[in-house]
Amino acid sequence: MTAAELAEAYEALGHMQYSGKRVVLVGGPLAAYSTDYLERILGWGATSIFIVATGVGTGPLPEEKLAGRLVLDAEDAVTVMDEFRATERMLADPPTALVEALDRWDPGREAVVLGDGFSTAKQLGGRPFIGSRPASFAALEDKVVIDRVWDDAGISRAPSTVVANDLAAVTEAFERFDAGHGVVLAADATSGWHGGAEGTRWARSKEEIEPILAEWSGAVRTVRVMAFLEGIPCSIHAIVFPDVTAVFRPCELLIYTQTDSPRFVYAGSATLWDPSSGDRAAMREAARKVGESLRHSVGYRGGLTIDGVMTTVGFLPTELNARLGAAFHQVGGALPKLSWGTIQRSLLDDFVFDYRSRDVERLVTEAADSKRAVRAVSFGISRRMESTETGVLIRDGDGLRIVEESDGGVATVMVGPNAQGYFARVVFEDSLLERGNSVAKEAARALEAVSDRWGLGIGRLDPCRSVR
Repeated sequence: MTAAELAEAYEALGHMQYSGKRVVLVGGPLAAYSTDYLERILGWGATSIFIVATGVGTGPLPEEKLAGRLVLDAEDAVTVMDEFRATERMLADPPTALVEALDRWDPGREAVVLGDGFSTAKQLGGRPFIGSRPASFAALEDKVVIDRVWDDAGISRAPSTVVANDLAAVTEAFERFDAGHGVVLAADATSGWHGGAEGTRWARSKEEIEPILAEWSGAVRTVRVMAFLEGIPCSIHAIVFPDVTAVFRPCELLIYTQTDSPRFVYAGSATLWDPSSGDRAAMREAARKVGESLRHSVGYRGGLTIDGVMTTVGFLPTELNARLGAAFHQVGGALPKLSWGTIQRSLLDDFVFDYRSRDVERLVTEAADSKRAVRAVSFGISRRMESTETGVLIRDGDGLRIVEESDGGVATVMVGPNAQGYFARVVFEDSLLERGNSVAKEAARALEAVSDRWGLGIGRLDPCRSVR
């Protein structure tokens, strides 16, 4: 089967989900819903679309003629996780303005709701969700329980312990696990699951422990303690289909440290980096084992992502995203005619369909190996943007500089508003970068140039060091 034949076969799945239905899209900024995406849903037979967005966002907005819309504030979100949690609260207890707007558009409450991939909500204003995430799947994202998943699946991991959010207990664990570079502290899910490195901290010394725990006071009950792992942060993606777990190619995670902060900075992902053939095979096998183990233990289905570090002893996992992780945009995006949201929702709702899982694994992996992608991002509260601005990143001697237009750019840049204040995205032209090596240093320089141009206050980003 070719990629074109696979895409044609999957058109039937879109029609199964949307034909003859009114569709509500929920979560994320309005700019996340492209005109092409709305036209695709309508092409599958949807009769009408309504978007419930959290803010306007950065980039071009979808054509108004294609969908009704209501833009809600994300309740003064300071972080991306704040925005996700605000969405969850909105779904659990929708504001009157939302209920009334939906009832005007869909008075018979016949529409279906498409979630954002994170939500466990089952209905919105009496309208059922397609692809709601089971609570048992979401619970797998708790950083203090995930090591049991690695053990059950029989994959190697770094030693760790889980202790109370208590200075004496964490200090004792530091002394046990520090291998010379400090330890990583990961908060539990007392306040809800967390991602994007928001709930992890690097304690380089025992003196740094107390302020970290004080920051988490009242919001975190237990903490996982693990030695800081030197190496390239990376991830591997899989989809648990009804018959097999399909696994894809590794991704590099653009995660940085800063000398004056215990925080890690998540800044996107890339598929330019290639681990050795043996390490690649080991990462893929780890994802397959975890997918099959979770299928048997919790009836898992759909996308999953294992994040970890390529260390001196190979890949060691650190967390699991019970969904299609952000880096999958670079992997799955290599076959743009497949709608991964549609596939994910169909699997979660047990749609009966010939998913052609082995063809998906082979064709996506081949395409992602051929078409590489680098997408660096930054978001924060240091500046509130009011409109979207664009630019081109060019080489200027040994440095990088942003200009309005250029035919010789190495990347395109877009900066604009989001719920936190600003959002910045840098998309590299992969043909101008050397394949195989880490792109973290180049991406850091690009984000620092963006910060200088728009006054974002990102600061110096220190890439992790390759040790393999």
